[in-house]
Amino acid sequence: MDWIQPLYTRGEVDRAGKKLAVTGWVGNGRGEPDTRHELAILNNWRAAQSFPLNTIQMGLRRRARNIEPEAIVSQRLKRAPATIDRRSKMKHELIREVDYIQWPKPSGYRRKRFQEVGT
Repeated sequence: MDWIQPLYTRGEVDRAGKKLAVTGWVGNGRGEPDTRHELAILNNWRAAQSFPLNTIQMGLRRRARNIEPEAIVSQRLKRAPATIDRRSKMKHELIREVDYIQWPKPSGYRRKRFQEVGT
């Protein structure tokens, strides 16, 4: 089986999610004419999640069976409307910023780090 490859950047996926959250798409399968491209981006992103999700599920199943031979492990992708609804409700709050560019570490490490919490 060939796995679906992501065709869009993370930024394109984020922008599509924001637009779908704002337009209030409810999952009738048709979408408005101006959101068809965003729906294609969302569908590609969801399909591309199959490989990593399956990989994690197989590793978890193997470990669970070492502990309990009758263990049950399942997996699922959220439905598109649930994904869009969650995206529209999510807000991020910056809780910490560390500027290693302005103040580099003695090792030469230079980076700006942000720690956010999603609510």
